Amino acid sequence: MGAQGGFILRQATGTALVTGGTDGIGRETALQLARHGYTLHVVGRNVERGEATLEQLRSIGPERQHKFFRVDLALLGETRQFLGDYRANHDTLDLLILNANAVTGKISATPDGIETTFAVGYVSRYLFSLQLDALLARAGQSRVVHIGGTLLAADIPYDKLSEPRFGVLRATSLANTADTFMVHYLHELALTAVPHEMVTPGVVNTRQVRERPWVVRTLARLLGMIEPEEAGKGVVKHILETDAAAVAGKAFHLEKPRSVRLGRGDPLEKCRRLVAFTESFSGVKVADYLAPASAPQEEKSP
Repeated sequence: MGAQGGFILRQATGTALVTGGTDGIGRETALQLARHGYTLHVVGRNVERGEATLEQLRSIGPERQHKFFRVDLALLGETRQFLGDYRANHDTLDLLILNANAVTGKISATPDGIETTFAVGYVSRYLFSLQLDALLARAGQSRVVHIGGTLLAADIPYDKLSEPRFGVLRATSLANTADTFMVHYLHELALTAVPHEMVTPGVVNTRQVRERPWVVRTLARLLGMIEPEEAGKGVVKHILETDAAAVAGKAFHLEKPRSVRLGRGDPLEKCRRLVAFTESFSGVKVADYLAPASAPQEEKSP
């Protein structure tokens, strides 16, 4: 570990798991991590893109056991099955990048009965955060990076998530809001010793953006859209040059700390409502996997 340009440059070793790691920001982040010495486990829904990403990773680090896992993160049962299998076959995890978001041109509900963007962009992240916490804790200097985030939290219409009538931008905002609430909740209540943070690399020219209506694409260009490779480099640079404990519970936009406005009222009360909703929907309870960082922690059965 040494200083470089006033930053802390950390040794990049161990295993990193990246959701949505076969396309866009996730893939470029995975490739950059591989170039810095990590063994990559990438999660994606498309087998063809997954195999192509795995081939790239193997060309970067042929001596490492890179893996691709085909999982549809919109499906609750499939996600829980993967996490159970992953815990059964791995002892530790050094870095978790929660990047996956739904690629959808219109709003719909999943077979489980919840809006798809919310299911992928928040519920899957909730499940990964809880069910992989023990593996991350065993690794020691681990961290969880949530890609996305929002600077202004929206009110979550829980009664409308099963039959959504809002638009794509609203759906994205709701998923980002819920994910931001979760990071705040875990940090403020010290429910895990594993640092969680939000990182927003900027407006990125991903497939999701290219498939959106022309109004969204035009707005993205006006906001200074960057390419996925640049975004991936920015995310990895941030990870390597910051101390995980120092950034826990914080939000970063283009590598600059930014405060997130959680709206009016008691933020923790909003977080508790979100968690109660998620526990009821998913059947996965916080207390089954997490405890205050000061208390002994044992992994319980799913």
